Amino acid sequence: MAYQVSLPDGSTLALPLPDDAQDVSLQSLTSLIEGLTEKGTHTIAVEFECGACCKKVLNGKKLIVIPVLNVLVLLPAPGQFLILKFFCDGCLVEKQRMRAIIIRLDNVKAVEIGAEQIDP
Repeated sequence: MAYQVSLPDGSTLALPLPDDAQDVSLQSLTSLIEGLTEKGTHTIAVEFECGACCKKVLNGKKLIVIPVLNVLVLLPAPGQFLILKFFCDGCLVEKQRMRAIIIRLDNVKAVEIGAEQIDP
């Protein structure tokens, strides 16, 4: 069994699921997230740990939680990029653009709905 994720470029990412995965829990989480994000009208940001440092990914439009794999998938709007900021010792170390990101749920510190990037 696999969980199909549509990527912004039109391709599909197939994530394998264990045979005992329950679709009901996936549907419930997806419904909750769609309700919180008003079906994609707000941007989504996720803050997560990476060792001793912190990463924050911004400009998400679709958040998919896959509890049986212990991951979440964040996608931007079609034609857009996610923005990843990497912080270490309180300083911005690096920025990246990407089409999708898969994050272990154990590392997630915050999910922000309606988040906008504001730089000084």
